Amino acid sequence: MVKWWQPVVLAFLLAGIGGFVSYGLSNKPLVDYTLEAPSFWNFTLLFVAPQNVPSSMTFSVKVRNRGLTDSLVNVTVIAWNASIASKETDAFSASLSRVTWLSARSDDWGLLTFYLRPVKDTPSFTISCTVTKVANYSSFSAVVSTTFAEITPLWPTTVTYVNNGAYQYQRMD
Repeated sequence: MVKWWQPVVLAFLLAGIGGFVSYGLSNKPLVDYTLEAPSFWNFTLLFVAPQNVPSSMTFSVKVRNRGLTDSLVNVTVIAWNASIASKETDAFSASLSRVTWLSARSDDWGLLTFYLRPVKDTPSFTISCTVTKVANYSSFSAVVSTTFAEITPLWPTTVTYVNNGAYQYQRMD
């Protein structure tokens, strides 16, 4: 036997879920990202004991949030035949992640700058970036962001450089 209050509770529950989904779909974060790297890179050799290593190349990951809710995202950069760091004085590694907060309604790009050093005498190296949502359930807007955010990669997100001699790498698109 159905109690009188069960349909009422079910109606409120369905209305709440429908309201959340409707709000989330209309107010979701719209995150775009791309890799910004130079077309050419002239490098010098730095003496770092026990061997000479190339100087660092600077590149950036550009991110923005055009949506109506703030978003917390994780930017990951991976390098093949090279190593990267957040600062030129930090330790270099093959991959690096940085969490960043993106304010809503922004047509301005935020820049996350990285430094890259190719492996000594490598004929080529590749950089790739990805952006993912960070799960955050601390507030209603954070739940909306975690649940409904759309992250769109804009070309390029991966670039390869080839050594064309004379201490220069050229970007191959």
